[in-house]
Amino acid sequence: MTYNHNSVTGMIPPRQMQLGQWLFIGLAYGFAGAVVGLSLVPGLALTSWWWDSSGSSSWLMRLAGVGLCLGWGYFLFGLSLLGLTVAFCRGARLPVREGDYPFFSITAARWVFSYLLTLAVQTLFLPFMRSTPLICLWYRGMGATIGPDVQINTCQLNDASLLEFGDGVLVGADALIICHATEGGILILRKTRLSSGSAIGAGAVLMPGVTVGSDAVVLPGSVVPPNSRIPAGEVWGGVPAQCLKSSEARSKVAA
Repeated sequence: MTYNHNSVTGMIPPRQMQLGQWLFIGLAYGFAGAVVGLSLVPGLALTSWWWDSSGSSSWLMRLAGVGLCLGWGYFLFGLSLLGLTVAFCRGARLPVREGDYPFFSITAARWVFSYLLTLAVQTLFLPFMRSTPLICLWYRGMGATIGPDVQINTCQLNDASLLEFGDGVLVGADALIICHATEGGILILRKTRLSSGSAIGAGAVLMPGVTVGSDAVVLPGSVVPPNSRIPAGEVWGGVPAQCLKSSEARSKVAA
């Protein structure tokens, strides 16, 4: 894919790029690891409390209690992870704006840290939040703009601060929305805008810079190319996606 980089141009030598990536990875892993580790504390404290206070109980009772504490502790871990990632994201001002940035820049570093935090939540707890109000609350906390009555049934929304969802948006199961790309040593960040009442089908892929108009539909499994503009009420599908139905036929397709 090709983007207009405006005033940001140039190539980075491969060796310099590789060294920079290792530096970013090391710092970001250390940061994300600290957040995950701190999130484990409530569950570990609960398990430790039970073990210390149940010394007079039978071995089977103690073991059953440990199992329950670990199960409950996992959800305490998940809720702690959600809160800590939002707190660190806000405190460190990690949300980024769309634009073109060199790999070795403050904005790129902020993006890497934010992306690692998002990846940790997506991997460790987000599947339990699909189609619940909790997933919308967390994405808002990470910088996304999300209106009321939005349904998100996927764990694959990246770059929260570049997401704008209007009222009543539906994102189907395992849909993938990507707001970043890399090209020639440049980190390219573009917003994805889903207007009110629009629907993204299961397994659809939206590339960076896509705008979906009000009440428009992207059919399941479709791939919408970068910087596409889907007019209000239209139905798009295919690989790459293109207009299949006008607004007049939308109700029949949805049925």
